[in-house]
Amino acid sequence: MSRLNAVNHHVTLIPHKVDLNASNALSIIEQYDLVLDCTDNATTRYLINDCCVLLKKVLVSGAALRFEGQVSTYNYKGGPCYRCINPVPPDPESTLNCFEAGVLGPVTGIVGSLQAAEAIKILASNESAYAGKMMLVSPW
Repeated sequence: MSRLNAVNHHVTLIPHKVDLNASNALSIIEQYDLVLDCTDNATTRYLINDCCVLLKKVLVSGAALRFEGQVSTYNYKGGPCYRCINPVPPDPESTLNCFEAGVLGPVTGIVGSLQAAEAIKILASNESAYAGKMMLVSPW
């Protein structure tokens, strides 16, 4: 943390050294103006979405698997949420995460960069590039 603080001492870093789960998600997420979902499993993705809907938080979601990625912004100015697009969570036994299926490293970099840019744009100008849209990334 000290190395990160040295890069920009105007930013407050708050580590959460816990697994996000149903018992702590609301209390963690309610502290923030904007949420970025960078998880690689459906259960956590739905949990984050549901908390953001309940707390009326904007959610910038990114996902990558194998050679593809996607970025979208949910709950933005009355727009759709993740569950609006994917109403029923998949069976956990039928889905793969990045560890199991693999992911091309540069895809995660592209997705993460797009998420960061989207978050900055929303916070700085109250505009979104991906609200109600989904950016698909496939450099392969």
